[in-house]
Amino acid sequence: MKIVLVLLNEAVARINKTWVTGLGRMAYAPTTLTQLAALVPPELNANIEIIDEGVSPFDPLTIEADLVGLSVLTPNAPRAYHMAAILKSRGITVVMGGVHASLVPEEMIPHADAVVVGYAEKSWPQLLRDFDSHQLKKVYTDLEPSYFQEKLPIPRFDLQKNRKYFLPYTFEATRGCHNRCSFCVIASCPHFNSFLVRDIDQVVSQIRQSGAKNITFLDSSPTENMEYIKRLYTSLIPLKIRWNSSVTLKIAEDDEWFRLAVKSGCKGVLLGFESLNQDSLTAGNKNFNQVKRYHELIRKLHKHGISVLGCFVFGFDSDTPDIFRRTVDFVIKAKIDILNFTILTPYPQTGVLKQLQAENRIIETGWEHYNGTRVVFQPANMSVKQLQEGYEWACLKAYSAGAVVKRLMPPRSNFAINMASNIYFSVFNHLRFK
Repeated sequence: MKIVLVLLNEAVARINKTWVTGLGRMAYAPTTLTQLAALVPPELNANIEIIDEGVSPFDPLTIEADLVGLSVLTPNAPRAYHMAAILKSRGITVVMGGVHASLVPEEMIPHADAVVVGYAEKSWPQLLRDFDSHQLKKVYTDLEPSYFQEKLPIPRFDLQKNRKYFLPYTFEATRGCHNRCSFCVIASCPHFNSFLVRDIDQVVSQIRQSGAKNITFLDSSPTENMEYIKRLYTSLIPLKIRWNSSVTLKIAEDDEWFRLAVKSGCKGVLLGFESLNQDSLTAGNKNFNQVKRYHELIRKLHKHGISVLGCFVFGFDSDTPDIFRRTVDFVIKAKIDILNFTILTPYPQTGVLKQLQAENRIIETGWEHYNGTRVVFQPANMSVKQLQEGYEWACLKAYSAGAVVKRLMPPRSNFAINMASNIYFSVFNHLRFK
């Protein structure tokens, strides 16, 4: 049996494919493909190939497989359906899963031979056994995601093109989030919004077995359980590794978190600042973010040698056309190391989508536009053109040579990595907006 697992990447697909390999080298690897590969039942003696479209092209016309699994995010859905039609016309069985499948499974069912809803630790192996015995069902759903907390096999890093990633070794210690931000699919989807933690010994064992010294935790919001995360950090200390992870601003007052994070090897965190408008944060159910504390937290992280990847969203109802310059001025003054700007996007099932639909403000329904870089709704306090052009201006301005120098100078910890990341994003933005 030949199984090919594919993670589609609409953003890279829109860019000249000659850039795929170069851009991918600055990326972190997803956990999806390597973990699914590890869950393939050994008795099937399957030949497994994994393809991350962010670093390698995928051609449904030439791929050879008995079964292709497509992991689909919302903006990739139209391409996924097109690719599925090609694969099925060639006699290849197509299985679809991923976030979009869990949000709107009824939309995917007509396009696939089978759809996996929710997490797949239990349903994926069963699906493959059913396929092998010619008893494939149409829908597979994990109603109890507790298997994540049990002993999982080590991801199949051996199948991954490690040299194409800056950070090839990625892990999960927690899943889900307690928060209910109105723009977040994790908060809105019942298959994702429970908060789970893994056995710490198992997490440490997987990291140790991988032999990696630089890792990334792809947990959505691991600091929701501070007691657990501190025990995890304590267990990481003997490994002498460097790690990156998402956190929330809830760490600001917790000096013990900082002490253990530094001692265990923390070198960078992703922080969802989201907005400089406190009203926007309140409306989005993220009021635990306090704008007045942003500068203080960034300085504290830098003081401890921890770099900051700051995420901001444009297009909240409280935003006016001055939000773009205000945000760029802020990130330069605060010296945020790496930036990610997006446009507010009303993904399926989110509170934002329900609000905008009720107010008749959705102007674009094609999922390919729901990628965080295109305006798909009528903003409240600016025009569609102002939001689109303001977003693109902010991306280019914040990653201009002058702004990068101001944000990263004088050199701090992780300077070389941060500079390389900024060059990557600068090139990527110019490719997107040229």
